[in-house]
Amino acid sequence: MKQRTTLRATAVAGALALLLGGCSATVEEPTPSPSGAPVIAPTALPQTPPELVPEGTADENRPYFDYVVARHIVDDGTMNHGSVAALLTSAGWESSAIEVTADATPLGNPTDALSFAVQVGDECLIGQWNGEYTSVVAPRLSSGTCLVGTPRPVG
Repeated sequence: MKQRTTLRATAVAGALALLLGGCSATVEEPTPSPSGAPVIAPTALPQTPPELVPEGTADENRPYFDYVVARHIVDDGTMNHGSVAALLTSAGWESSAIEVTADATPLGNPTDALSFAVQVGDECLIGQWNGEYTSVVAPRLSSGTCLVGTPRPVG
């Protein structure tokens, strides 16, 4: 009886080896999907700075938003909660329309990315800094905010 169990186990192991032997262990590299959010090179600042369009849409104000942030990165480089909140406020947006995520974890370690947004009507200008700057215009969330979670208060 023990001999039959051993034979079965050997047969099953052999069958599995044959089945899996034809499988390739090749792992495909992931391909980034295009997000539509351009990466803005701070060195590619426009000759004529865009201006804030106070009654404009998020799309109309995106060039200004991108310019303000990119200029700040080039001139100062400090991208933390306080500097981004002050930057966007000094650029003309009301502090009540600005959201900025925390720049440190509860343990005090720096976060991998800083997200910030300005609410413009029912849309949001959303920027993110993680060593590269990206931005997008997105609809306001059903919560009435631009960013998921609980951004730190501005102002």
